[in-house]
Amino acid sequence: MSQLSVNSFKDLLASQLSKVSDEFGLGESNYDRGIAFQRWVARLISDAERNWESDSDEAVLVNRDLGADVIFEDTVNRALLVVQCKYNTPNSPANEDEIASFFAKHDSYMSPDWIRAHGSPEAIDRLVDYKDRIEDGWTAEYRFVTTASSNKRKDVLEEQANNRYRDDATVFCELVDFSSLKDYYAKSRSQDQSIPNSVELQLRADSFIVREQPLRTLVAVVKGNSLRDLYKRHKQSLYAFNIRGYLGSRGINKDLISTIEKEPEDFFYFNNGVAAVCTDFDIDPSTRLVTAKKLQIINGAQTVTAIANQDADEKVEVLFRLTETESVSTEKGMNQKIIQYNNSQNLIKLSDFRSNDPIQKYLIEKLNFKSAKGAIPRMHYIPKRSVGKKGEGMGLRLEEAAKIRYSFLHEPTTISASPKSLWTTKEDGGVYEMSFGVDGELLPEWADEDLGMFQFAIAMYYALVSDFKDRGKQNPNLKVLYRLRFHALALAGIYARDHLSSDEYGAIARSSAKFGEVFSAFAPTARLALVTVFQAATDEEQTTFAFVRSTDRWEQIRRLFSVQLAVQ
Repeated sequence: MSQLSVNSFKDLLASQLSKVSDEFGLGESNYDRGIAFQRWVARLISDAERNWESDSDEAVLVNRDLGADVIFEDTVNRALLVVQCKYNTPNSPANEDEIASFFAKHDSYMSPDWIRAHGSPEAIDRLVDYKDRIEDGWTAEYRFVTTASSNKRKDVLEEQANNRYRDDATVFCELVDFSSLKDYYAKSRSQDQSIPNSVELQLRADSFIVREQPLRTLVAVVKGNSLRDLYKRHKQSLYAFNIRGYLGSRGINKDLISTIEKEPEDFFYFNNGVAAVCTDFDIDPSTRLVTAKKLQIINGAQTVTAIANQDADEKVEVLFRLTETESVSTEKGMNQKIIQYNNSQNLIKLSDFRSNDPIQKYLIEKLNFKSAKGAIPRMHYIPKRSVGKKGEGMGLRLEEAAKIRYSFLHEPTTISASPKSLWTTKEDGGVYEMSFGVDGELLPEWADEDLGMFQFAIAMYYALVSDFKDRGKQNPNLKVLYRLRFHALALAGIYARDHLSSDEYGAIARSSAKFGEVFSAFAPTARLALVTVFQAATDEEQTTFAFVRSTDRWEQIRRLFSVQLAVQ
């Protein structure tokens, strides 16, 4: 996407909000336009930041929302994103009191009694465990998104808010006003555009060397303040091709912050440093100023972000390595290897590299449907972010595929309790071989019946999602079904294994009529079992957060489902 002008973004936003309004039957009132803006923001974040696991529509809260319009969760990095959306006349002055009030919500959310007293059932369900999560090590990022302008006070308002939590590294605040929203939208639509054409970094005398062969590389000890200035100028655009993506404030390691604050002179010895690539760099011999083209930090994003979010300190020093390569793309070649070995040596789990496994490349080919095939939707497979939306129809991400196949074959509680284990190998304590393997063994490709089974599971998943969303719209008491979709999918796996042969799966999935018969025979019993057990848990004041992670509740659902099928 080319540079987006203010007027172009205004027109684009108005057009997209009108489409959202039409989709959800909203009118033209200020209230309805605000709801449309909430949903638009939720979808934008979901598309731009892959780590958030919540469905964008599920993430939106509408009534008595306790100040939160959108809530995303990241169970892998144990993080919450709480968003307040304010639609105003584009570029009009922002209400700073509203911004400050939202950034202070953490104190209220730390009181379960306050949440129960003031929230809707949906808001209570999403936030009543907030205190437990924070005390269990989760982080919370508060993001105020508005079409108004902060009149160049964005940094000041953010700093005031974050100073409130200076002694608590679990809470971070960010203001996204009209200008930054425009930039965020443009960057979310084009990775290449988000990469800065040129950056500058100050070196010190006698603190660096340049190795010319085989790849020209700068190795330096740089002041943390130099990296702090670099981040302040370019922010997350420095991380566009980072293998784990830009983690934002929630990605800051508490130990990094503690070292910066308490032992700044020892930071160099405790930290692994920063590795970056670029297409070209020059060093001015008189000023020792490095000018690098298309620089991308591929390891050390947390280090840079942690330094940038603390006060300047001359004592903080960092090992910095910059390698000149033909491209900053990280999908193959030397850059991919630099990332892999840097991250592996830094004890990052192999789950970060699953997208390059043979089975994942096999699925790219086998899950590419340019048109719907019976109950299998028009779709393509996305094993990594760079694939984006190049394929046809809806995109199925590796993480979602792992959840679908694991719950269909095994059980649903791990999906919520330990999602990262689904794409972490057994060697590293995960169940990746159970998510994508056959009988616990990873293969470069599957037999036809195994592929057919997965296609059937995918078709069942999307059928359940559609059914549960429709029922939730018709009856608010049934909205919880969507939250239990993987429990339902696990029940579908039990039903299929009892009623279908392994060589039938693919043919049924590719026939709308046959699949409809199976779905109609299975779904009512599954819904009844889910709602019955969930209601009992609600009566005992168990939250949905705890319910979906409970193996005892899953066993109750499974037993009730089997009993109900037996008496039919």
